[in-house]
Amino acid sequence: MFYANAGVCPVIGRNFKAVFYDIFHEGIANFFITSGRLLVQPMNLITKDGYGEVFASNVLGHYIMVSFLFFSFLSFFLLLSLKKKINQ
Repeated sequence: MFYANAGVCPVIGRNFKAVFYDIFHEGIANFFITSGRLLVQPMNLITKDGYGEVFASNVLGHYIMVSFLFFSFLSFFLLLSLKKKINQ
């Protein structure tokens, strides 16, 4: 199963019963976008700085993902505009 997430988090198990409930009550599209409640995570994990462990990793992960996507799209559109100018 694939779903996009820029961060990392500790996982101690999977909850397939909640998956079926989410699919039938919230829809299959929502499940594939958010992964529903498939992953079971431990509660109250705090870093030495006092932040939640998942929050701390997601901030950096989202920054890296957005930076990568920005430069990928930028180079793609620059290439398209260059190709358009050459063909004119």
